[in-house]
Amino acid sequence: MLISDIRVYSKANDGIICFRHNGILRKVIISKSNSLAKRIFDSYYEQLKLFKDRQYAIAKWIVRDMRKEGFIFISDRDNISIIKPYKITPDDYSFVKEKLSKIKEIERLLIKLDVINKKLYYNLLE
Repeated sequence: MLISDIRVYSKANDGIICFRHNGILRKVIISKSNSLAKRIFDSYYEQLKLFKDRQYAIAKWIVRDMRKEGFIFISDRDNISIIKPYKITPDDYSFVKEKLSKIKEIERLLIKLDVINKKLYYNLLE
């Protein structure tokens, strides 16, 4: 999971964090209509020159503070390279948490299946 070429900038009053993830260009677009997320973005974007354009640090702090406020980042349905923050409520969080636990359970079962397949393969070789 290689992340590189991080840039933080503002375009048409929208905040944008642009980066490459495994060679694919991705953009986190923080819309001006989302006032809380935009306020968090602006508070760090103003400090960019003070930090000598340390884009990675500013981007990391923006994402960290947005997650603390209850935002999650979801890819756009039409274009997966565009990521948008969404505020979730505690009711939504239980749904997201349930989905994540099911995904982890499936991953655990796939690992077990792989181990069983390897055992069967080596038993057939004997």
